[in-house]
Amino acid sequence: MFQVGRIERPWLVLSLKHVTEKIALGARQELNGVHVLGSLGVAGFLGALTGSWAVFLVVGAAMIAGSFYTGGIRPKGRQP
Repeated sequence: MFQVGRIERPWLVLSLKHVTEKIALGARQELNGVHVLGSLGVAGFLGALTGSWAVFLVVGAAMIAGSFYTGGIRPKGRQP
């Protein structure tokens, strides 16, 4: 039964608290995330358009690898 003022599952509230907290990221991590999500978005669109998981995987891997190669995704900070 639903009771006002009492939490039936306190562990659920504690676990959801961690989900809603924002993790502070630096600019490099945010840009890397944008590159990866953009690549997966385009790959997902093309995979859905063709109806093929193989197209999704190949295009996603190729776009992410291309971003690494061109410097769009930087795994480490710039070296002096």
